[in-house]
Amino acid sequence: MTNITIPDSVEDIGNGAFVGCSNLTSVDLGNGITTINTGTFNFCASLKEVVIPDTVKSIGYKAFSSCSNLENVTIPCGVTKIYAHAFSACEALTSVTIPDSVIYLGEYAFVHCYNLEDVVLSDNIIGIGAETFGSCKSLTKLTLPESAKYIESGAFGGCESLTELTIPAGVEYISYQSFENCDNLYIFVDENNEYYSDIDGVLFNKDKTELIRYAKDIIEPTYTVPDTVTSIGDYAFYCCEALESVTLSDNVIDIGDGVFYCCTSLESIFMPNTVLNIGYNNSAWCSSLTDVYYGGTEEEWNNINIEEGGNYYLLNADIHYNAVGTASPVIGDCSISTNTAGECFVGISLSNVEYDSQLITVFTKDGVMIENAITDISAGDTSKTIETTSNSFDEAKVFIWNSLEGMKPLCKAKSITIE
Repeated sequence: MTNITIPDSVEDIGNGAFVGCSNLTSVDLGNGITTINTGTFNFCASLKEVVIPDTVKSIGYKAFSSCSNLENVTIPCGVTKIYAHAFSACEALTSVTIPDSVIYLGEYAFVHCYNLEDVVLSDNIIGIGAETFGSCKSLTKLTLPESAKYIESGAFGGCESLTELTIPAGVEYISYQSFENCDNLYIFVDENNEYYSDIDGVLFNKDKTELIRYAKDIIEPTYTVPDTVTSIGDYAFYCCEALESVTLSDNVIDIGDGVFYCCTSLESIFMPNTVLNIGYNNSAWCSSLTDVYYGGTEEEWNNINIEEGGNYYLLNADIHYNAVGTASPVIGDCSISTNTAGECFVGISLSNVEYDSQLITVFTKDGVMIENAITDISAGDTSKTIETTSNSFDEAKVFIWNSLEGMKPLCKAKSITIE
């Protein structure tokens, strides 16, 4: 059996009626059907197209689950509920429009729809359930409707192509696990939302006292937490593999669980003496973490409540006590000048230099280093002038390291190209 037409006289199809009909390619449901029951077409692997009549009010649990070749499905305006796993693992499905009649979209409804690229959501759904769009690897952009109130755990987990998500004013709850492994995601929040906000795609609570989720795709090696922040949410920097250094604001008190979990390039953390609690798994898989610059004394450090589980690298890092301030230094404008004797000078502006470190300038020609200069800088320095014996370079790159021996970058490098 490859095709089937259900007559209008049929009002109900039993649970799992066509489960495992692997040769079934198309179905035309009659106008007497009001509900597509549990598992009706589950594992109909050859099913490509379904015509659902306007009389249908609900699509049941696993109704079309694992219909791996289902390419087209039109959900009519009469449907009000789509239950859990209704279209899970429909791997060939590329687009779906959920009509405004739908108010309930169940958990796992479209999980593992790997090729789902375009989704138009109902303007009346009340939220996004657990893993509703989990592992929809081709989904790139989505705007939630104003009616949405919540985003549950794993709702968009594994949506590795999702780059932009807009959170409307009505959302009241977002699980910290909603966006796991969304490697390229920036989250933007309606300014009228009373519970959440964003800064350049980084998610915060409304008054920005809690950093909830860092934008993982940011390739800058350093990040400074805003001064308003007093707590870092669980797994906020989860698997931010480009991150090398984080500076916490002077007001941070609590660092949640797994905040820096799997930040494999993280080398240093600048931490104020206001911190009282550090949760578990904060340095799991952070094998590059070697230095913590702490604003307080050794006694104050020892009084912090640090969970032991998953904090090996944090607890075994070099703790630099009484670090003056916790802001990352910044390399500002750079200029190149030559005097009448042909001597070449590089002027470098600096800010946020709060402890002794070293300024490294590398001069290259056609990508090959021809000279380097190493200069000590001290707390409070605002500029340095570097003299070079060569004027044949076409690029200079400026670094700030903790020391020549340690070679730990403290901020983003600055490149100067000679035209």
